[in-house]
Amino acid sequence: MSRNVVDTHWRKTGGTTRVGPIDAMAFIPVPLWVIWKSWFVFGLIVVFIAFFYFIQTKGFSTRVIFRKMRLFVSGQRKTVRHYW
Repeated sequence: MSRNVVDTHWRKTGGTTRVGPIDAMAFIPVPLWVIWKSWFVFGLIVVFIAFFYFIQTKGFSTRVIFRKMRLFVSGQRKTVRHYW
């Protein structure tokens, strides 16, 4: 076998984790639903999955959208103090 065929399983090891076509970050509230079953948590899961699916259809990755949200909250300019 050629080296490319042997090493194909290592190609996506640095990529994002996915559950089907959606990023796995969308399923963060699922363990909460196992512990505390309510319609609110089920709705939260649906909202998370819809939000991450919408992000993916627009071409953003999870890291990029979290960075954009952080910049929106904190602002473009950062105040710093001199170390001396």
